[in-house]
Amino acid sequence: MKQGVIDTPLITAAYHGHFEVVELLVQKGASLTATNKDGDTPYRAAMVMNEHHVAEYLKGKGGH
Repeated sequence: MKQGVIDTPLITAAYHGHFEVVELLVQKGASLTATNKDGDTPYRAAMVMNEHHVAEYLKGKGGH
């Protein structure tokens, strides 16, 4: 998948606050540093939507 084109599944799950999906995708090796067309990472997507529990999990796994 090209960086910066569309939201990755992890970015989408983080944006919508789907913690269990985020956790599963991270466990399966989803990229914590991939960006969407706006330059948002999964961590940033969670923060934008005030999904702080998801953002803290991603940060703990190395997301930024």
